[in-house]
Formats: sequence, C-alpha cells, structure tokens
Amino acid sequence: MNSPLLPILSSTCSQEEKEIAFLEMQKPVIRSRNYDALCENIINIKNFWSEITTSRIIKIIRKLFSLIQCDNDLKLIIPFLNDLIDWATKTNRNLLRLDLECKRIYVYIYINKFHEALTSIKHTIKDLKKFDDKTNLIMLYVYESKAYYKIKNFSKAKSSLTSARSLAVSCYCSYELQAQIDLFNGMYLCDSRNYQTACSYFIEAVEGFRIDKNDELCRVAFRYLLLSNILKDNGNLKNKSVNFEHSLSNNKKNKFSYDDDNIIQILNNVKVAIKERSLKKYLDILENNKIILDSDEFLNSHLKYLYDILLEANIIKIIEAYSIIYLKYIADDLGFDVDVVEVKIRKMILDGSINGIIDHNDMSLILSNKKEEKQVCNEILEKISKIISN
Repeated sequence: MNSPLLPILSSTCSQEEKEIAFLEMQKPVIRSRNYDALCENIINIKNFWSEITTSRIIKIIRKLFSLIQCDNDLKLIIPFLNDLIDWATKTNRNLLRLDLECKRIYVYIYINKFHEALTSIKHTIKDLKKFDDKTNLIMLYVYESKAYYKIKNFSKAKSSLTSARSLAVSCYCSYELQAQIDLFNGMYLCDSRNYQTACSYFIEAVEGFRIDKNDELCRVAFRYLLLSNILKDNGNLKNKSVNFEHSLSNNKKNKFSYDDDNIIQILNNVKVAIKERSLKKYLDILENNKIILDSDEFLNSHLKYLYDILLEANIIKIIEAYSIIYLKYIADDLGFDVDVVEVKIRKMILDGSINGIIDHNDMSLILSNKKEEKQVCNEILEKISKIISN
C-alpha cells in the first residue's frame, strides 16, 4: 500500500482524518477493480493503523462498498468478500463477519443468484439474532423477500416483508431501508390489484429515497407510483401524484428530475393511449419499447395485464349487441389484425368470458345465451327425471 497519504495512518491525526486518508488511498484501487489488492489493504490495515477498532473497520468497509459500481461485473467482488469473511472468522471479528455476509447476500441478489442468497440468509439470520443486530436483520428480511419474489414464491416473499415491517416498528430504521420496505409493500399490493393502497406506499417510498438522496431507487418508486395510478380505475389521486412529481422535480436540495427517464416517458405515452382509447397505440408502445420494459419484470407484467383487460373489455363491448359477428368487423373496429383478435377471443371462450364458438367457414363468432342454455338443460333434466321415476 504505497501512497503519500500512508504516513497519516500512523500519525497523531484524528480517527476521522485517518479514515478519510485510507478511503482516498483505496479509490484508485476500486477504480481499477483490483479487489485482491483492496482485500490485502483492509486485512493489513492494523499494521499501519494500530489503534483502529472493529466498528471503525466495519464503517470503512461500508463506505468502500458504496464506492464500488453496481454493474454486470459486481460478481467479481464475491471472491473479495469471501476472503474478507474468512479473515474476519479467523480473527474472531464476528460483527464484521456478519456485516460482510450481508453484503455478499446483497451481491448474490444483484447478480440473480437467488438460491445462494436464500441459503446464506438462513444461516446469517440466526447469528444476527444472537448479536441483536436489528438493522442488518431488517435488511436481510428485505433481501429475503426480494429473493422469494424473484423465484415466484409470493407467500414467503410477503411473510419475509411482514417480518421486516414488524421489526422496523420496534427499532430505528434508516430512511432508505424503510423506503425499501414501502416499495415492496406497494409492489405486493399492486400484485393483489389493490392499487389505491399501493399508491400510498409508493409515495412514502419516493419520499424516503428522496430524503436519503438515492436518485436511482427514487426513480424506480416514482415509476411504480405512476404505474399504480394508471392501473387503478379511479382518478382521485391523479392530481396529487402530479403535484408530487412537480415538487420532486423542483426540489432545489435534491434536484431530482425525471424528464429524461425513458420508462416514465413510456408510462406517460401509455396514459395518452388509454385516454385516446387506442389499444393499437398501446400495443405499439409495448412492442416498440420491449427491450426497455423487459428490464423491469414487475412493471412489464402489469402493463401487459392492463392491456389484456382493456382488450377484453373492448371486445365484450363490441360483441354484446350481436348473436353473430364477423371477426374482421371486431378487428377493424379495434385497429388490429384478425389473427390477433381470433387468438384473444379463443382465450376468452376458454376462460368463460365469452359464451360462444368461432365458425371457421366464414370467420364469425356465434354467441349463445347462457340463460337460454341453462333453461334448456333444466328442461331436459326434468324430462329425464320424470322418465326415470315412471
């Protein structure tokens, strides 16, 4: 570890000054992604800074971790964290070890290794409870909830989030951590089609991330707030959310602006398409922005769900006055190809939304009256019953 700042670590400078000096020395190492050297510098820090405490090391590692860029190469720091965990274990620095294990779990989730994350969480939670480390425990419950959600185990995802919420009430919880809890609450409520309540949680999440100056997650929460406003069949909160967007965009302290956010632009275009009652325009938005929307599974699935229910509602509105109707007529009215309408009507017939059959001779939809069918069936059953009794 060669640096002009190195003598500061063994000088009579304050602990804070030494911490700043050490962090400055590691910035070039992090930029070059030389994690082996970074690990060696942390392990050998006591050789230069003899009076450093474990709590100070934990604080320094947290700050160093925040300097590491979250991208596709984040998986490269797994060996780095493994080496630090081994060192902390050998030197009986249990609190440091647990903090490092929490960071490794975060990386597992970020690089989509959800099963590895859940396995680590199971063991780490037990140790965190022993040391009564509530902050990391809340964080792990949030990670656990996210991991279960990603592997489609929704009941366990909700259960983990409930544990995080319960614990957050009984102790101090940072704005960012509370905002993450609110964000997931909003997502799970959206999945349950409770959009009104979801909006409230998303607003809290936006505010929490804004206070914490976490622009990236604040953007995500705001996207979901706009999404839930679009999804709910109620405009009462619409003006409130627009005003909230305005206040965020003009906040001088944080200077958050979402005008350049591609996903927010897409959501605004979706709102326009719905207002114009143009399902074709809606579908074009989804197809033209497929790569962007595929990056957010939650948002994409809800936009597709909304498209499906709007398409069904429009088809039912068109066919309700007819007993026989050509598919081409429905397609022309909606602005779609006949093939698209045929596929959708087939699904609607199968799930019982439409009571009828498709005549392939002239590509028409023949609708039948459920009440009349039921009456005929009852009459047949009644006659059969009389025959049997006689």
